[in-house]
Amino acid sequence: GFESMPAWEDPDLSPAEFHALVSAAGFRATFPLKAGRWSFFDLRSRVGVKWTASPDLLPKWDGSAPLRQHVHWILGDHGLRFAHAATLGFRDRGIVLFGKGGAGKSGTTLAGIAAGLSTVGDDYVALEGPIAPVARHMYRVVKQDRAGLARILDLHARTMHMPGNWCGKVEFDPDVFFPGATVESIAL
Repeated sequence: GFESMPAWEDPDLSPAEFHALVSAAGFRATFPLKAGRWSFFDLRSRVGVKWTASPDLLPKWDGSAPLRQHVHWILGDHGLRFAHAATLGFRDRGIVLFGKGGAGKSGTTLAGIAAGLSTVGDDYVALEGPIAPVARHMYRVVKQDRAGLARILDLHARTMHMPGNWCGKVEFDPDVFFPGATVESIAL
C-alpha cells in the first residue's frame, strides 16, 4: 500500500547530490519537491513509474499532459526538447510561440487554426534542431478560457457544454472543431 511510500529524510543532500546518486543506480527521478509524489525512470528497461500517495497530489495539469516528466526524459535521450509552447503552420512550415501561461499562445493558436492554419500542439511540443528545426506533436489538447473562445466565430456556442478545468479553461481536441488542424510535424 501507500503507507510504504518513500519519504525524503536527508535535508543536507542537495538536488545535485540526489540526482548523482539516482543516476549512479541507473535511474532518473524527480527531486522530491512535494511529499507523497515521486517519478522514476529506469534507464536500462526504459520503464517509468509515477508514484503518488493520492490522486489529489497529482499536478492539476496532469490530465491534459500525463507523464510529462517521463516524456521529457525520453525525448531528451533522443535529442529532442520538451517545450511549453504552441505552434502555427502553413504547408508544413511554421513558427513556435513561447510564453508564460496566460500570455496568449492558445488564443493565437485557435485564431490561426480557425483561419485555416495548422498546429502540432498548443501547450506542449517536442522540438528538434537546431540545424533544421522541427516541432513535433505531443498532446492533442487546446486549453482556452471562455473569453478566448468567444473571439472565434461560433466556437463559444459549440463549447458551452464543456466544463472548465482547474483554472477555468476549456480543454478540447482542436480537430473536433477544425478537422485536420493538428499535424504531426512542422518545419520551423
